[in-house]
Amino acid sequence: MSSYIVARFLPLSEMGQNSMSSTLVTAWDGRPDLSAYLDFLEWGLSHAPTVRAYRMATGDKWLPSPSGDGRAAFLQRFSDWVEENLYGKPEHFRC
Repeated sequence: MSSYIVARFLPLSEMGQNSMSSTLVTAWDGRPDLSAYLDFLEWGLSHAPTVRAYRMATGDKWLPSPSGDGRAAFLQRFSDWVEENLYGKPEHFRC
């Protein structure tokens, strides 16, 4: 399981044991398509219109600070919103 997105977004002190599952909980955890979801999530974080849509929909005003406070919580909220509104959950897909 890759922790690439977490490593780029969170300081090591917030990553626990450098494990994705200890930081970010998604419906995709443990599934073969987790890496595709994480790629989409990373794209969403870097795509200003997507972040803007998230902020408008949720009212979330969190901004990065030098201390890094709140990054893990923001990433979790953003991921939850992406799953619910953009990417979907595994049960929404037919295999």
